[in-house]
Amino acid sequence: MLPNGRNGTKKLKVSSCYSPDRKLNPASVFIWNPAGKFTSTIKEFNAPYNIAWLGETDNKNMTVYNAWMIIPTIEGCKVVSNESQKGPKTKMEKIFAPNMVRKNIKN
Repeated sequence: MLPNGRNGTKKLKVSSCYSPDRKLNPASVFIWNPAGKFTSTIKEFNAPYNIAWLGETDNKNMTVYNAWMIIPTIEGCKVVSNESQKGPKTKMEKIFAPNMVRKNIKN
């Protein structure tokens, strides 16, 4: 579960993780539902400092690459996130919800 994530991900759960010990590792594939069903594959894994994954919807309407840099702090950690999207759904979001990501990050 992702605590205190963007709107819509505060109670997000990974529904499947295809690795023997069910822990994320460099070869993990996981299925989750941030805004529709995504199948994601780990592409970079340097725990605990960075992780990146490529996710795609079943109908190929959206492909997303997420990369997190995790910086240790006295209180815990700071996460710097980069995301790149492509596909028809992404184009529609740019037209009808251009500030959606910005609003979600502020909340």
